[in-house]
Amino acid sequence: MKTPLRPVRITFVLGKGQVKRRRESANPTRFIAEQLLVEVLNDNWEHFKSDLSHQIASDVHRELNHLAADFRHHIIGLTDRQKRPSGMLTTVAKGPDRPEQSLAAAYGQDWIPRSAKYLKYKKGIIKHTRWFLFDGYLDSKFKGEYIQGANTDSVGRGSGGEFDPGGGIFEDLFGPVSVQVIRNRTNWGLNPGGSVTNTMGSKAKFKVKLATVRVRALGSITDAMLHVGGFNSGLMSLIRRKDEQLANRLGGRYHYRPTLEPFLEFFLQRALPHAVSERIRKGTLGTSIIRAAPH
Repeated sequence: MKTPLRPVRITFVLGKGQVKRRRESANPTRFIAEQLLVEVLNDNWEHFKSDLSHQIASDVHRELNHLAADFRHHIIGLTDRQKRPSGMLTTVAKGPDRPEQSLAAAYGQDWIPRSAKYLKYKKGIIKHTRWFLFDGYLDSKFKGEYIQGANTDSVGRGSGGEFDPGGGIFEDLFGPVSVQVIRNRTNWGLNPGGSVTNTMGSKAKFKVKLATVRVRALGSITDAMLHVGGFNSGLMSLIRRKDEQLANRLGGRYHYRPTLEPFLEFFLQRALPHAVSERIRKGTLGTSIIRAAPH
């Protein structure tokens, strides 16, 4: 069974749009608001669709890029004094209810200790006994960059660098990011759950269902692959088909020590939905589509 929060489906709603009212019938505001939005939407739909799709994809890629940096920071080269990862995971996207996750709580149990024989061997070969750091192979794979304090409204089309990173290692291993913005053709105007609030002045507030956003990322991952426990054969098989050396390093020769599972779970169940919600909540169009309308 696929993780319930993937694909993520979110209804995009324009709210608090303001239009001029005319007292020509019992409820003229609704008619004017609907006609105004439909006219502007018809003229701008392709631009809106392309712009929103690109920005959401960029936001999701940034979360994946940030996740790779977190993995590198919290897992690869962890001091031998620690028996499991610690610290907090959070998102690039800010906003209300920004998610975070304690790694210590996510793992729940210590990694299986390494033998004294192996530690002596490792110390003699590479002069340290840090976790998952041997010849630099793992370190080279997780090259995500921290984007602390980045503004998710600043994502630029094809800008590159920190404002538009690719999905990196996670997308390569588990599947690409795709975004669909699907036009609401069957119910123009106020959606069944919306309402028009008449005021004493010359303005009215309304919400209109404009489109549905569907986001898919890391589509090969299943719920079972997110569980922290014994050997994760499903997850390791996905990695092995892309990079056998990476699978050998993460899977262990004799003992399996979970590493990726809490990071993938945090992204799929919390970071991705939050990033998409924040882009919609603070998107570049917002009420500007209303302000740009002809009077």
